[in-house]
Amino acid sequence: MRAQPEPSTASFTGVIVPNGTVVTAIGEPSYHPEGYVFQRARTPEGRVGWLTLSYDDTVYLVDADSEGEQPGPEVQTGTLWVDWLDGLKLREQPEPSTASFTGTVVPYGAKVIALDSPRAHPEGYQFQKVRLTDGQVGWLTLSFGSTVYLSKDKPDLTTKPIETAQVSPTAGLWAEMRSTPGGAVEWWVGGAVPLRVLNPVGAGAKVGQAGQWIEVETPAFKRGVIGAQYLRPFIPSGQKPPVRRGESPYIYGVHDRYDRKVLKSAGVTGWVLFTHGIGTDFQGAGGDLRTYYEWETDSSGVLARLNHGYGSSGTIPEPDLYDDFARTCAAFVDRSIDRADPQGGCHIWIIGNEMNNPREYPGNHNGQGGHPITPENYADCFNRVYRAIKRVYQQIPGLSPADATVVMGAVDPYNAIDGCNGDWFTRALRRIEALDGFALHAYTHGTDPGLITHRKLFGDEHNPPRRFPDRALSWQYYHFYAYRTFMDLIPAKWGNMPVFITETDQVQKEWANANTGWVRNMYAEVNRWNSNSAHQRIYCALLFRWEAFDGWQIKDKGGVLDDLKEAAQKKYKW
Repeated sequence: MRAQPEPSTASFTGVIVPNGTVVTAIGEPSYHPEGYVFQRARTPEGRVGWLTLSYDDTVYLVDADSEGEQPGPEVQTGTLWVDWLDGLKLREQPEPSTASFTGTVVPYGAKVIALDSPRAHPEGYQFQKVRLTDGQVGWLTLSFGSTVYLSKDKPDLTTKPIETAQVSPTAGLWAEMRSTPGGAVEWWVGGAVPLRVLNPVGAGAKVGQAGQWIEVETPAFKRGVIGAQYLRPFIPSGQKPPVRRGESPYIYGVHDRYDRKVLKSAGVTGWVLFTHGIGTDFQGAGGDLRTYYEWETDSSGVLARLNHGYGSSGTIPEPDLYDDFARTCAAFVDRSIDRADPQGGCHIWIIGNEMNNPREYPGNHNGQGGHPITPENYADCFNRVYRAIKRVYQQIPGLSPADATVVMGAVDPYNAIDGCNGDWFTRALRRIEALDGFALHAYTHGTDPGLITHRKLFGDEHNPPRRFPDRALSWQYYHFYAYRTFMDLIPAKWGNMPVFITETDQVQKEWANANTGWVRNMYAEVNRWNSNSAHQRIYCALLFRWEAFDGWQIKDKGGVLDDLKEAAQKKYKW
């Protein structure tokens, strides 16, 4: 039994569920990029966690009948491959009706496991019940007349154009992109990223082959070649998850407690971010139960960021205090959960803020000195906090570790005082054992609404060579598109995790108090991203900020609020 739907050792709860145990399935299966399918379940003893449902064609959990006895699994009659260039529709029943279509199209060349014998349809179709590699079971068209759609022989993929590719597990967490074969490395790409293939017809003969190169473009508009042995046809990561309590289905929101009537006037709800400096006194840690439940019961999405402190205190403490900080985070979370309604309130916990910025180092003085937070330091701290919060959820009746969403803090996207922030991000991810989501920051350097989609890079005026990693940030966008570069870097194993843009503004203090369309353009861009079903979903983008703590407040900016109201009228959802 695992705390998360992933095959890592860190996720193992220590509980082994014996063969033959009847468990109760909770919710829908979770599909892992490495081919595993996990099912959240409750054991007869009341333990809740994730069990492996299947891996490739091996099935570990089978349906029990109404008496609780386990029937034998359906007879597996062989392996078949989809041999139709447009792919085949997976159906709930062996019939050609539109009503039977599940919404899943099984792509050309996909391997499926045949279950039992084919079923004939009066209109001349033959249907075959199958199990997909992600665990889904349904019916595919086997044949119609003399046309065969499922073959016993693996089709030649070189005959099928590949429109979209992704980095394969053989590359590790990232693959290198170059402008030309043998050229300098200009970018890295994570396995979660859909890559537009620039020559789809020729790619089929190259994919997976050493010594070949395929030209692609990433969602961050990075264009170059990647070794074909490190690429495979793109496989969607899974279905959109349902909206939980403590989440808004809309992408709007503001950093800090704000006037909810601003969004309600447009007929939507939104997200709010609360930040807390909790120190390391775990015995005195308070919690914020009342605030979280107030906002959640009003249908808001609730985010809580847990910091060690602010300014010279550091967003996380010195390394010798990591265990105390983890215990304090756990105590704060524990005291923020109502035992009479444990599923309510807040379940999304962001750990730290802009950890690569020297102004967030413990012991700094206005960004000078202090103890640098290396990515390895942060990963160590995050791993301890992650485990501590998951233990809280394990111990509260009515909850399980999977109910907690523990999120990596946002990296400062423009700060490179202590090195390339993209390199900081990837180094931290190498050491983080498990996470449940990402926080990002993205801004524009100016008030022009057109800057939201402007592709200016750092140092463009000097035409520097593009490199990654690069302390000069030659790879990084100067404006809002900075979020796209970090999306490019997310590895496959976290490709189905939610992303939260928790700060966005116009960089300089004092927002321009005008309804310029900047807010509308920003939310339209996030919606544009989410409209591509292959993209990892962004749950919200929060305007920084409501309160007048540091000069960026919007509570007194009527023009900005009117812009927000007009954006909300679009009712964009994640």
